Amino acid sequence: MGELLGKYRSLQVYMDACVHCGACSDKCHYFLGTADPKNMPVARGT
Repeated sequence: MGELLGKYRSLQVYMDACVHCGACSDKCHYFLGTADPKNMPVARGT
């Protein structure tokens, strides 16, 4: 992931802009695959 963040500044800006609202949960592969609330993007730390 570090290599991608170094290569694509837009990805770094996108990741830093996360306000942990949970709006992306319906598109998160980890959450959809496990249905575990601990895998919701909003529940993950940065």
